Amino acid sequence: MDATTFVTILGLLAGGGVVFLALSRYDGMFDDRQVFLGFFIGMIGGAFFGFLHSSMDYLVMGDVFSSILILVLLFPVARTMFKVVVLRRPSMEGRFDAVFSGLSLGGGEGAFSVVYILYFLYFIWHPEVSPGAYDYGIMAVIALSYVLASSGAGISCGLYSYTGDRMWVFSAFFIHSSYALVVWVIGMANVLGLLAALPLALVLFMWSYRSIETMMPPEMERAMRRRYRREKR
Repeated sequence: MDATTFVTILGLLAGGGVVFLALSRYDGMFDDRQVFLGFFIGMIGGAFFGFLHSSMDYLVMGDVFSSILILVLLFPVARTMFKVVVLRRPSMEGRFDAVFSGLSLGGGEGAFSVVYILYFLYFIWHPEVSPGAYDYGIMAVIALSYVLASSGAGISCGLYSYTGDRMWVFSAFFIHSSYALVVWVIGMANVLGLLAALPLALVLFMWSYRSIETMMPPEMERAMRRRYRREKR
């Protein structure tokens, strides 16, 4: 299997897996078409951000200040605004469906961003190095953690579209920024940053994911309770 195929499959498995598992709890409570559309739009945005991210990484490599400015501040702002613009379109604004679409949007964006990032990181910048089992393990950790963080930010942007509360925009930015600080700044200098990527991303994702039920409209909450009762019988 060549490098391009490997990282593409890895990214799509991470993105599709996270979105499928996260939405399975709410099956039947969202518009499937909007979820698929969100994932597709996310993949387009992810390809753009992944390519740009990889190019910027190369330009600022070794410059800590520029790395923090671009990767921890500017990119998180751009990725958050991308999600906000997509989810605040008239067909989504004020609807709880925006939350589920935000999750899939973030999953699609994370999946294709990480494809470009891993490809450039391992196969363009260091073509002389043949990845071993350790490298493939790190790739899997980065892919899954990147998708989790992006999906969590997508949920927060969806909650902003639903409620209009700007707190959720800052929540999305915080998720992107804190993940970038640990993985792309600390992690590139110390392997502990990379090892911390997955638990950090999981915590950030669950922070947003648990908000789905707390912010759920009353009629949807009643439907969820009826489903739980039926499942217990």
